Amino acid sequence: MKRLMYSIIAICFTAHTFAQQILHDDMLQARVHYMNSAKVSYVASAEVYRTIAEPKPEIPENIRLAFLKKFEGASRVKWIIKEDRYKINFIFKGSEMFTYLDRHGLWIKSFTKLRQNEIPGQVVSYLESQYTGYQLTKHYLKDTPNGQFYTIAVKGDGEYVWLEFDEAGHVLNSPA
Repeated sequence: MKRLMYSIIAICFTAHTFAQQILHDDMLQARVHYMNSAKVSYVASAEVYRTIAEPKPEIPENIRLAFLKKFEGASRVKWIIKEDRYKINFIFKGSEMFTYLDRHGLWIKSFTKLRQNEIPGQVVSYLESQYTGYQLTKHYLKDTPNGQFYTIAVKGDGEYVWLEFDEAGHVLNSPA
């Protein structure tokens, strides 16, 4: 009798374990399917949102050609339409840049992101003497029809200070 009872317990335990494994496998497959469909749904909804939030701007042909003429070979071009002009972010000759064109396709100005070691020594000396405790945050070479300038932003006490220097490194504007 004891043997029969042990056999029944062993059979029930085995059946229960087998049933749990099947249930576990089914639940696992259902979870994987749900996660995959959720991923697809998330990607699809993100794509729809991106399309709605950032429609591809229609750039007039003369504006596009004016940009390509000045920056032939630019890559990763992103157009932003402003009220009175176009701002274009791009890579040109290995440098991150942005430029502005007016509504007629005339070039206004460009900014080339500089590495810290590309800032003239005179500019660095000025910043070290006048803006002790400030952190150098942004540095560009600004190109305009009137010449080239260094545009520098420093941050201290939670606020930014923008400075401009001529090609020789002399300060042109200073809030101090």
